[in-house]
Amino acid sequence: GVLGGAMVAGYSTIALANLQVQDNLGTPPSGTGGGGGIVLASGSTASIANAQFIANYSESGGAILVDSSVLALSNARFVGNLASMRGGAIYNSLSSVSAQHTTFIGNEAAYGAVVFSVGGDSEFVGCDLSFNTASANGGVWTYYAAWSGTFTASWSNFFGNAVFPFYNLASPVGANGNTALDPLYRDVSGQDPADWDLHLSMNSPLIDAGQPSVLDPDGSRADVGSYSGPGAGTIDLDGDGAPSWWQPGPYDA
Repeated sequence: GVLGGAMVAGYSTIALANLQVQDNLGTPPSGTGGGGGIVLASGSTASIANAQFIANYSESGGAILVDSSVLALSNARFVGNLASMRGGAIYNSLSSVSAQHTTFIGNEAAYGAVVFSVGGDSEFVGCDLSFNTASANGGVWTYYAAWSGTFTASWSNFFGNAVFPFYNLASPVGANGNTALDPLYRDVSGQDPADWDLHLSMNSPLIDAGQPSVLDPDGSRADVGSYSGPGAGTIDLDGDGAPSWWQPGPYDA
């Protein structure tokens, strides 16, 4: 399709949890469009928890295009999504986008590998945004000059993003608990991002580096990234009724 490779929501209020949105095409190879995975438009409100967006493609908003709407993400993973122009993971037009305990890795675009903003506001708390690439600028965030929008982050990590990670914005690293450290994921070596293991290694600097007032399911201080915070204990992508492994290190039966 031209808009929303997997789903289009307009004038709607939706809540989605425990889903995988993968390998969707929001733009025909010879055309233009947006929202490789999801389009959220026309005053809609969406909450998305425990979700994976992997290898979706579009001209604008490789995974999600948000237009005049509100999007709240928690415990999500945006991995290897691609926009040929703007917003490798998210295209934010006049919208409010917030992400808590969410990981953005390996997303690509010409402008704004994680977020391209057209007058939209974006907030990240306890997130990891690493190894994202913009061929022109905005390895993490950039904006259309006439509609700047805002970007805020706290207790989040920014590592290995290229080029010019924050277009016309001072880096948030070093303030509000934000860091720039190699997250040391278990395995991101494969060519297929669907095969990456985004659990933290036991020596990851992101362990217990999240908000001091927020706890992981085991009662320890929250880690940074998608397998952290109170929602980490409710991830169940295979639908078997048992929560998925969220702890750092290899799976322990």
